[in-house]
This record gives sequence, structure tokens and C-alpha cells, in this order.
Amino acid sequence: MKIGKNDVVDNYVELYNNIWSMAVADDIKDIQDYLFETGFLKGYKVYLKNIRGIKNPIEKQDKKLDKFKEDLKSYIKMKTPDLEQRIKELVLEETKEWPLNKKNSRDKDVEFINLKKELEYKVLEFSQTRMGHIGGDYSLKIDKSVFKYIEYELYSYQQTKKEIKICRDSIINGSPCIDEIKTKGKISNPTANKANKLVTSAFLNKSERTINAINKSMEILNYNHKRLFELRYVEGLYWKEVYLEMNLSDRSYYRLRRELVMTVGIQLGMLNSEDK
Repeated sequence: MKIGKNDVVDNYVELYNNIWSMAVADDIKDIQDYLFETGFLKGYKVYLKNIRGIKNPIEKQDKKLDKFKEDLKSYIKMKTPDLEQRIKELVLEETKEWPLNKKNSRDKDVEFINLKKELEYKVLEFSQTRMGHIGGDYSLKIDKSVFKYIEYELYSYQQTKKEIKICRDSIINGSPCIDEIKTKGKISNPTANKANKLVTSAFLNKSERTINAINKSMEILNYNHKRLFELRYVEGLYWKEVYLEMNLSDRSYYRLRRELVMTVGIQLGMLNSEDK
């Protein structure tokens, strides 16, 4: 069988593509494995600090941590598209010189380093927050009054956003705002005066901090937590309607609700997932 020039070219292109694909897959897996290991160790460290004084802590291999591991892997996969794209670009540059190129330019690339650092920070924050909920009776304790207050803020989420807009509009348009703080001295510049009121408004500061905490929690938590938040706290469904709609058991519903409330509490600074 005679092999033509086009066949040789096609074979070379196929080989090149295979090398590129394998190199990309290996690099991405290396990064994801590193982030998972780093995130899991951080989370487990938080767990151990939360249960100091408790006998027989959960071991790293315990099945009780499987859900956390799955969520951590899913979170990493969801957050890596930008990093994966940069890896593809770097590997493409390297494979052009294959097999002579023996260096790995990845660890010297500024964009890659910054993306990796940002992602590592997010993964560590995710692990620290989520691991606070692992371990049943060993998880963080929360006072009933604090729990009810956080739930109140969750129920008020949409109304608070509306009030923030009204308050900001009132300040910008020159009208007095709720709980506006009086500052010493007078600012003659109208624009500067409005800017100062936006910064010093007690109502705005508290309300925006609460909304940011809830939004940040939604980024950290999974789909079921977000769905529960929408159905229970935004749409106002009765709790039985929520777990029927989501096809949950009573136990799963209350677990998700508790994790949601505690995550918001941590973001508000009302609870600590790690002793400092």
C-alpha cells in the first residue's frame, strides 16, 4: 500500500492534536488535583478546630465527608474555565516546539499565576465555609435568636434591595434617607456631599452588607441551597411545599436550611467557621 504525502500530513496533524489534547488534559488535572488537595486539607483543618475536645473525630476517609468532597470537586470544575483556557494557550505554544521543548512555561506565566492564586483563594474560602457544616452534632452551634435574625434577613432580601435603591435615589436626588448619619462640618460641594452621604448612611451600610453576604453565600452553596432560598425565602412557600417541590425528605430540608442560614451568618461575621 502506497502512502501519499497527504496521508503523512494527516497523520502528523492527528499526532500533533493528540499530543496537545493529552498535554492539556494532564495540566488541567494537575491543577484540579492540587486545588482539591489544598481545599480539602483547609476544610479538614477547620473541622478539627471546630470539634476540639470531642473524642473520635471523623477521619479524612470517612464516608460522611464524601458529600463535601463531591461539592468541592464540582466547585473547582465550575470555577476553572478561565484557567483551563490559559493552560490550552500555553500548551499550544509549547507543542509547536515539541519534542525539543522540555520546559514548562506555565509556572512563569503571569496571567496563569494570577488566575491560579485567585482560584486557590476561592477554593480555600469555599472549603472553610462549607466544612463548618460537616459532622452533625460536631458542626458549629448557633443561637436560636441569631438563627431567627438571619432568617428574617433572608425573608427580607427582595424588600431590602428595593429599600437600598430608594435610599440611594433619595440621597442622589437630595432627599433625606433612612437613618442618615449627620457628619460634622459642612461640605459645600453638592456632589461631594451626596457621595459622603452614600458612604456614611448607616442604613445603606448595613443593608448592602447584608445583601452582599447573602449573594456571596449563594456563590458558595450548591443548587439545592439556592433553590430552597428561592422557594422558601423569596417566593414564600410553606416549608412542606418546598420539600415536596424539591423532592426532599424532612431531614434533608432542615439540613439544607441550616447550612444556608449558617453560611449567611459566617459571611455576616456573626459566626466563625475557624477560630482566629
